Amino acid sequence: VYQSFLDDNRETDGTAIDVLRTTAEIYDQRLNKVDEAKDCYRRLLAADNEDMAAFDPLEAMLTRAEAWSDLLVVYRDAVTQTLNDGRKKQLLFKISRLEEERLYELPAAIRTYREILDLDSDDEDATLQLDRLYGDLSRWQDLSELLMRRIEKAERNQQPEVWTELKLRLGDLYEQQLSDLNRAIDCYEEVLQRDANNSTAVGALERLLSGLGERHALRFRVAQILEPIYKASDAWAKLAGVYEVHLLFIDDKARRVELLREISRLEE
Repeated sequence: VYQSFLDDNRETDGTAIDVLRTTAEIYDQRLNKVDEAKDCYRRLLAADNEDMAAFDPLEAMLTRAEAWSDLLVVYRDAVTQTLNDGRKKQLLFKISRLEEERLYELPAAIRTYREILDLDSDDEDATLQLDRLYGDLSRWQDLSELLMRRIEKAERNQQPEVWTELKLRLGDLYEQQLSDLNRAIDCYEEVLQRDANNSTAVGALERLLSGLGERHALRFRVAQILEPIYKASDAWAKLAGVYEVHLLFIDDKARRVELLREISRLEE
């Protein structure tokens, strides 16, 4: 009877709304007819997109039925129709989790997290999820750009420990994944300019110093960065090794003699 009334009446006046709600509940709770209930709930939402008395049971029903594609459509429609940024962000988080955990569409989840950041560029949860997904999918260039934005944010918010952690991650990313050693060295050097005793940055530069070819131009730059650090920490054996690298790149005779004398003194 209710369905016949609805088939004959496409209006959304008070009577039709009541019949739609009752019919949706019957299909959903008593008859377990998901498609029919879904149609009724969606007609209610078409009449009032903020009708949570229709949205909530529709969401619960589609979740029970594991109708993930249908649920995604419901969420997307709600995002499009709502003018409330807070609700829109809440829905986008639901979409991103659905895309990742149920539909296994990771690139789609990434796009959705980006939508969240378009709404709220400071949202930490969306930022961390993007960070994780970029790593999982080996999207190293995207990850480097995200890390740079996070570094800028840490600088603005005066969070030196966060800044250092992110800068070191960016340096490692440039070194290990993007093969951009110049930028990797830039990152390690910037960390040492703020904290000359940072063992992670020093260790990374030492790894580069020993791993690069003997006459690789970047070895000279790395040696120049490490020189004052070794001097300040009285690391004489390491300082002698740095001077030996210098000798490979310096042609000036006077400077070479000076370096050889210094190496001899340090090795005594």
